[in-house]
Amino acid sequence: MDVGSLQETPTFQFRPEHMIAFISQQVASRSFRATLKLFNKLGIQRKPDQYYFGYGANLNKSRFDKNQMVTKLLGTACLKNYKLSFGLQSQFKGLGYASVAKSNGDTVWGQLYKIDKLSLYLLDLMEFVPFGAYRRVKLPIEYKGKIIKAFVYVAAQEKAGLSPSPRYLNLIVTGAETQGYPAEYVSQLRATNCVKEVAIDHEFTIFTKDKKRKFSKQLMPLYQKHDELREKVLAYLRRFDQ
Repeated sequence: MDVGSLQETPTFQFRPEHMIAFISQQVASRSFRATLKLFNKLGIQRKPDQYYFGYGANLNKSRFDKNQMVTKLLGTACLKNYKLSFGLQSQFKGLGYASVAKSNGDTVWGQLYKIDKLSLYLLDLMEFVPFGAYRRVKLPIEYKGKIIKAFVYVAAQEKAGLSPSPRYLNLIVTGAETQGYPAEYVSQLRATNCVKEVAIDHEFTIFTKDKKRKFSKQLMPLYQKHDELREKVLAYLRRFDQ
């Protein structure tokens, strides 16, 4: 998907090694979250003055509250002439994460929020914006008959042929049902094909245009060890979120 013409929020692009990128994202987001928690305890006021459109798995305000964000839920809204896709490539074979892609006549349903700038920066970290996964752009969102330009997260490079995991899709479907989105939209979500067996893609990297590692044949044993260790480290860090 071409988002070159869209208004994009500039972000600093990190370029560490692959494992360090994932760990850096975890450490940076946790540190930022701790800072926001301190601000909340000290009673430092933060004004939610930025519009943000959440879709896919980002429909529940409790997620933002849990992460010390200041948000105000306005209500159900939609992005017309776009479709929900799963074009954000991941480190697992055939598995993609949610994005939106231009598609005349289609609609993406979601929730419109107002969010403060610091919370938006934390959300950038959580969505891997500084690492080149998503772009945060402004798109025309329809809300109560009016058009509002709101920030939306879009895959930096859309890839065809990817599918969600069953657990991820179920999260999206449950959110859509809870919010009361149109039955046809929910049915389309339910009909989405899923990746049944998830396996690490040892050729994947977030740092090249084609998302392929260099010298993968020669260095495959090293890449395999690296990826296995990365997943163990991330699994350990995620234990602290429970």
